[in-house]
Amino acid sequence: MLGMFQWERDIFVGVISLRIPRNNPCLSAEAQAAVAGLGMLGYAVAKPYWHQGYASESAQRMVAFAFEALRLTRLQASVLRGNRASQRLLERLNFRVTEAGVAEEPLYGGPARLADRYTLVRGGNATA
Repeated sequence: MLGMFQWERDIFVGVISLRIPRNNPCLSAEAQAAVAGLGMLGYAVAKPYWHQGYASESAQRMVAFAFEALRLTRLQASVLRGNRASQRLLERLNFRVTEAGVAEEPLYGGPARLADRYTLVRGGNATA
């Protein structure tokens, strides 16, 4: 996980993450093989800094890093239903919806919420 900052004023504005499921030591060798080449993109921007390009710039850089430096083959990101700004951001980066109406359970508790899962395949469209 990396922080997003407004450098001119030294203000923390959010975070971006790239989780690589294959690196999870709790997964069996078979499960690790099933997620080989997959990265899970996530980001969050503090509300006062929404619509200022922080998520867009960070996501563009993380996608490039994932595909160029890490040589991942596909990325996924989940967007809660109704979060039109994140949907548009991923669509501008050529992510496509590959699963609709996924129940996303918060890591730290709370009820599941409906989301759509977006996928981007390196060098192509989201078909996997």
